[in-house]
Amino acid sequence: MNFKKFIILDPKQTEPLMNNEITILMNLDHIVSIKPIRIVNNKKVIEGYWIRTTNNKKYKALSIPEELRAELEKNITIHYSTNNYEEEILNVHQ
Repeated sequence: MNFKKFIILDPKQTEPLMNNEITILMNLDHIVSIKPIRIVNNKKVIEGYWIRTTNNKKYKALSIPEELRAELEKNITIHYSTNNYEEEILNVHQ
């Protein structure tokens, strides 16, 4: 098993403006995808991650392990769309 520490938002908590952070160990062998997203938390918009696991559960993460973050940053382009305006945030390819 390959466990790493993540900080996720409590999936049972429906109020986005409350402090609902949970530290969890996740098995990297059971993660299917990680996607960068923006999350509303504590009255502000922050960068986060959408994590999907092999059992099709989904989590919003505030923090992921550094090695996963580095892998994402070197391999993808992130686009955010708001009112037909698309802003390219990151465009790093190897």
